[in-house]
Amino acid sequence: MKLLFTDNVCLKNSFPSSTIVEKKKRRSLSFDEEEMLILEVQKREPLWNFQLDVKYRNSKVVKQLWQEVSEALNGSISSEAAKTKFKSLHDIFRKIVQSENKAS
Repeated sequence: MKLLFTDNVCLKNSFPSSTIVEKKKRRSLSFDEEEMLILEVQKREPLWNFQLDVKYRNSKVVKQLWQEVSEALNGSISSEAAKTKFKSLHDIFRKIVQSENKAS
């Protein structure tokens, strides 16, 4: 299999026609950007409040809200990256709270 790398894509020539595979760009957010992400998600309750009725947090609505978060961050990260980063931050927060509760 031959691989050809260009600026943003990798071309795989394992089949008669080339297949384009996007490379993932990983960029860590600054502390201020992480804080902005949290604040933007906080403004959009369907992204974090699972007790809301399903009609307010269906997949179409949620997808649009993540896009809004991305735009609010000036497109510095994609909507998918924002979702992944927020989940990571939320998981870390929950682990810290859990460990503090066990210590007391």
